[in-house]
Amino acid sequence: MNFGSILKFFRSLRGYTQAKLGAKVGLNDVRIRQYESGARTPREDLQKELAESLDIKDLYLETGGFPESLEEAMYSLFKLDTTYPLKIEEVDIEYTGKKGNTYTKTEYVMHFQDAAAASMTSFLTAWKKMRDAYDNEEITLEEYQDWKANFPGSTSNNYKPTIMNKEKNYKYHFEEKYKLYHYI
Repeated sequence: MNFGSILKFFRSLRGYTQAKLGAKVGLNDVRIRQYESGARTPREDLQKELAESLDIKDLYLETGGFPESLEEAMYSLFKLDTTYPLKIEEVDIEYTGKKGNTYTKTEYVMHFQDAAAASMTSFLTAWKKMRDAYDNEEITLEEYQDWKANFPGSTSNNYKPTIMNKEKNYKYHFEEKYKLYHYI
């Protein structure tokens, strides 16, 4: 996912038009459209302003080194394994099919082996809680994405998500409306 697609996703999620977002940072809608299409890339200070206008961490909006394919994601995991050793295991998971039949499938899971394991476990526990709330439509897509875009600050007890869009988009509403399955 590149800078432009992340920008467009959050702009749409927050309920902003290109003109409204542009006005917040002193630009016109044409410039925002150019950033979203990838025709131009904003300066670092403007990237920070755009992130602030969307109320997300600028680090989340940055894409330098961000994997944009599964192959690149694998390389990121390989690099992560160098710093924080990962263990990969086969596990058999029982699934229930649409007709109620059950079957077992071998899946692969990965976990950290050293001191990073405790931190990662707490991060993943918090993420699972939020993902479950989103999947069960207890929170909107905006609340879920806001949580991810402001991590780890969003894990504190007093964190309140920023809601800018009056339209309440839940899991399937937004996916169908914007065809953004792969961003979630």
